[in-house]
Amino acid sequence: MKLGLSGAKARSIRALGEWFTIVETLTAIPGIGAWTVNVFLIFNLGRPDVLPAADRGIRRGMQLAYRMRDVATVKEVLERSQRWMPYRSIAAKYLWQAARLKRTQNNANEERRP
Repeated sequence: MKLGLSGAKARSIRALGEWFTIVETLTAIPGIGAWTVNVFLIFNLGRPDVLPAADRGIRRGMQLAYRMRDVATVKEVLERSQRWMPYRSIAAKYLWQAARLKRTQNNANEERRP
C-alpha cells in the first residue's frame, strides 16, 4: 500500500519503528533503561539520530551552547534538537563534550583558588 510519503520520510518512519523495537526489547532486561539503550544505539550501533534528552550532560551542554540561564529541560532539548535531525547523535556527542570541558574548566579554577 502506497501512502504518498517521500523516500526520506518513509526511511525515518522505518527507523523510528526499529528504535522503539530495540528500546522495548532491551529495557525488558532488568537494569537496562532508556538511557542505556540510547547510549548503546549511539556508540555501539552507530545510529545517527539518537538524543538522550533527559541526560544531565546533554541538558547542561545545551545550556552552554545556547547560553541559557538554567540547565535545559527535557522539553527544551527535544524542541531545539528538531533542527539537528537526522544527526542528533553527533549533536549529543558535542553537547556531552561541552559539558565535560566546562566541568574540567571549573575543576581547574577550583584548584587554583587559595
